[in-house]
Amino acid sequence: MRRDISEGGAETVRRIKTFVMDLPMKLKLSLLCFLLVVFSTFLLTSVVYIYTAGMIKSDTERYTDEVMLQSGNYLDEKMRGILQKTNYMQLNPDFIRIMKSILYKEKDSYVDETSRITDIISQIKSGEELVESVYVSAKNHTFYNFDSGIAKTTDFEGTGLYGEIVDKKRIYWGTAGENELLNSRVEVIPMVLPVTIYKEQFDDAFIILNLNADVLKRQLDEIGDNLGGIVYIRNEAGDLVITSGGGKEKAGEILAAEEAGRAKNYQISRSGLRVNGWEIGCIQSNRSLLARVNTLRNFMVGIAVFCVVLFAIVAGMLADSITRPLKKLQELMEQAVKMEFRQEFNVRYRDEVGHLALGFNEMCHRIRSLMRQVEEEEEQKRKAELQALNAQINPHFLYNTLDCIYWTSMKDGNQDIAEVALNISNVFRLGLNKGRETTTVEREVRHAVSYMRVQKVIYKGKFDFQVYCQQDLKDCEIIKLILQPLVENSILHGFKNMECGGEIFIEARGDGEFIQFKVSDNGCGIDESAAEASGREDGGLALENIRTRLKLHYQDQASLRLSQEGEGGTTVTVRIPYVR
Repeated sequence: MRRDISEGGAETVRRIKTFVMDLPMKLKLSLLCFLLVVFSTFLLTSVVYIYTAGMIKSDTERYTDEVMLQSGNYLDEKMRGILQKTNYMQLNPDFIRIMKSILYKEKDSYVDETSRITDIISQIKSGEELVESVYVSAKNHTFYNFDSGIAKTTDFEGTGLYGEIVDKKRIYWGTAGENELLNSRVEVIPMVLPVTIYKEQFDDAFIILNLNADVLKRQLDEIGDNLGGIVYIRNEAGDLVITSGGGKEKAGEILAAEEAGRAKNYQISRSGLRVNGWEIGCIQSNRSLLARVNTLRNFMVGIAVFCVVLFAIVAGMLADSITRPLKKLQELMEQAVKMEFRQEFNVRYRDEVGHLALGFNEMCHRIRSLMRQVEEEEEQKRKAELQALNAQINPHFLYNTLDCIYWTSMKDGNQDIAEVALNISNVFRLGLNKGRETTTVEREVRHAVSYMRVQKVIYKGKFDFQVYCQQDLKDCEIIKLILQPLVENSILHGFKNMECGGEIFIEARGDGEFIQFKVSDNGCGIDESAAEASGREDGGLALENIRTRLKLHYQDQASLRLSQEGEGGTTVTVRIPYVR
């Protein structure tokens, strides 16, 4: 067993050694310099990084804890000051008198004194940026500072905020959200406390003091920007009241992960508020804490990369004079394998490599000559095949057309003869196409239409036709004589047992990449093998003939497909590349 393991290890070492020795000389030197520089730099960088990271992280954690403690004390004082102003308001004689008239249902009118209570409410907001609005609700009677907006509702008990209050004897601190009581666009944090007169609390009278969430958020943003983290406030229930920036969702995920013991990539510092049980905290990622260390690390890595590149350049220059000609020859031979013989191997010296270059250039020259000769022969062959295939069409069609003119003149007179002659002229003019092999979609469709008009005169009432051509395809280039043979198949084979009611529909559509022609009829239907057989018997242009021409011109990019439509009818689909 040990012997097998030993032999396997020796074989692995041998393979690694063979692999290294097979590497280019230039790469060997570069690899050696790279390994030496990288190893020494990695060792030095790791030691410095570990030591510096631990020191900076410890200092940052202490600083963040101190900032959170100071921020918590500041907010604590702010909240206490707001509560103190609210308590003073409840000790105001005017406020007590108006509340007594409402809560004790005294007969004295309180309507004339509402302006006084509005002034008292405004005093709470005066000089306090954090207070956005004050709203007093007592038995469906409401008072509020009018500079904060118009009241949305006078029924505080019907709001969602009222439903959140669990213990109506205690102060309730909500989370940031829309102001449900006033038409204010400012996001607020509600604080609800029961009205207390002479130490008596009332279940149906409340003071709703809305804190300006934007003001508090700006303060948190300033702290968060200074610390490079997300600063948050959450209540006793663990719900987030507000966060800096737009990180409420992310802060919730991180705090939940911390409770589950999965927040190892983050440092969380926190401090409590005694006045309402809130918690202010800062979430910092280890990446931000170690930003300065990472900068130092990146600088050292940059120096290491520079050294590696420098040593690689020096090593490459030493080996380049030997390996460059051979490398060039290797590249040219790889191109030759791919049948690319355009470049020549030029060297300034006539040593062994120079003689090898001369032989290689002579070989490439002979191959290029042979390839040009083969291409010229293939082009001549293709043109001859196309001419032969086109020649199959004209004699047959000319015979049928002359026969049509003769019988029409004998039967119907001069008007039909004129119509047939005109369409025959169009057919020959569009079909010959001035000797060019390609035509446009528009001319090809017109050629097929002219042919069908001639056949309609021959077979009066036997069939009718419809044509649709997508507008932007009319100028696209295609090979000629594609549609007319397909129409001829429909008339001769599809309607051979029909006296009337035949329909032919020609459709030309494109998608920017391919053009698709469809020739459909409602005839007796014919499969592809039958169509090919009939085409060979009567001398007409069979489907295989068209497929051959498509193959010669478009190679494998074009296709012809025959399909049966239900119990009767045939559709031939021709698909060719889009050329404009």
